[in-house]
Amino acid sequence: TIYTPDLTINAKSLVLATGALGRKPTFKGEAEYLGKGVSYCATCDGAFYQQSPVAVVGTTPEAMGEAEFLTKFASTVHWITRSPIDPNDANAQQLLSHDNVKHWVNTRMTVIEGDASGVTGIKIKQKTEEEEEHLETEGVF
Repeated sequence: TIYTPDLTINAKSLVLATGALGRKPTFKGEAEYLGKGVSYCATCDGAFYQQSPVAVVGTTPEAMGEAEFLTKFASTVHWITRSPIDPNDANAQQLLSHDNVKHWVNTRMTVIEGDASGVTGIKIKQKTEEEEEHLETEGVF
């Protein structure tokens, strides 16, 4: 039984979905486009990116899991990592085995770009290049 000031609800179960934000925004444009193309949950939002390009930043198990999940929906998953991947990392190798995964190694994301409709792309900087590069993406995870 759930009691509120306005009503009492009797139910066999309750789903409490409080939501969570794991960290404060760190990239330019991240806070501005949160919920408009920037997401922290591929399971929650991945289906919105059916046949659309997305970017996943990071090498944590969570980032790889998000990228792996997004391969089911996205036309291209741009996986952006600052350092090379351990060739013995089975999860990374599984992710890289998908035809729609493009791995940007030794690369960092610098800016999330967009307009009134949401994310339109990102800028990335490769260690070996002088200039930043623009990638068209509709989602950033």
